[in-house]
Amino acid sequence: IHLTWTRRTRKGGDPWLTEPPISEESERYVVKIEAMGETVHEAETTAPHYDWPRTSSTPLTIHIAQLSAVTGIGRIAIVRID
Repeated sequence: IHLTWTRRTRKGGDPWLTEPPISEESERYVVKIEAMGETVHEAETTAPHYDWPRTSSTPLTIHIAQLSAVTGIGRIAIVRID
């Protein structure tokens, strides 16, 4: 599975029209993948994309959030893949 997303910003920028400027000292995200309500994979990435080999046809729920050194974890985006 190749996951991609658009970075959001907490200060300045319009998250819908263009890629906003990063307002953190570094760009970091946490990606959590669940199958049948259980976490099967969790990782951090420093870019707004992540690849994970899907090993079964079980429906997956994917959680992605930006990490901040100042405010911690941001809002979590959730998507379901059947």
